[in-house]
Amino acid sequence: MAGKSIAADATMVRKLLKSAEEFHFAAELCRSKMDMQKPESWLLAPQMTNYALASELALKGLQGHHLGIITHGHDLEALCKSLPAASIDKIRGPDYSDQSFWAELKKCRRTFEEWRYTHEAGQIRAHLFFIQAFARSSIGVLHEEVAGPHSPL
Repeated sequence: MAGKSIAADATMVRKLLKSAEEFHFAAELCRSKMDMQKPESWLLAPQMTNYALASELALKGLQGHHLGIITHGHDLEALCKSLPAASIDKIRGPDYSDQSFWAELKKCRRTFEEWRYTHEAGQIRAHLFFIQAFARSSIGVLHEEVAGPHSPL
């Protein structure tokens, strides 16, 4: 884990979880407005940005929980690789082989940076279904590891 980092305690981890859930909720609101027959309704940039930020915050919460630090940066692949193997396996879940998970994550690693500046980026590929599932899974794992599987925060 190169780069700057800050110390994280249980309070910081819970704040990261709450923020991750809020950005995920915003992405889901955008998704709920999608009409596949009307591309102008897709709100793709806000969806991608919010799912990516929700993922980032959840991964940083897991860093704080397991490592006691949170690193700076938006690279989802690097953040995920900093976590214990057991947490990564839970995030990956049964839907992806190890190889396909890392291949998909590599494609999405800079989603937040790319999609928040779509006006500068030119053509960007959307990996909506993966980033959506990754956000949901990352948040679920953080919630389970911090509060337990059946515990509301």
